[in-house]
Amino acid sequence: LQQDGMKSTVDIDEIDLDVPDWACVDGAEEQKLKEMKFLLRYEMQQLDEAITLHGDRSLSLRELYPDVYSDFRLLRFLRKDGNQNPRSAAQRYRSFLEWREKTNADAIRQ
Repeated sequence: LQQDGMKSTVDIDEIDLDVPDWACVDGAEEQKLKEMKFLLRYEMQQLDEAITLHGDRSLSLRELYPDVYSDFRLLRFLRKDGNQNPRSAAQRYRSFLEWREKTNADAIRQ
């Protein structure tokens, strides 16, 4: 994979997806989802590190809201793009995350 003109040493096949085998229609879609997840690796790490108190438990945003911050949601953004371009889907997902932070959308659900 290349990102911003630099070669990456990450093998796309080593990226784990948290979706069942039936979620992707074929291997090409699965590869594009892995590439999208790679492009969003810093954002996903921040979501894992964002700890929220939920009752007596501490949970990451990804644990607390899996419907919003999961690989299934990434797949939805990928499929929204007609030709399933991982770069444009990742950019739209970043904009989505920025909107959620700006509007404090997660606080509404608590």
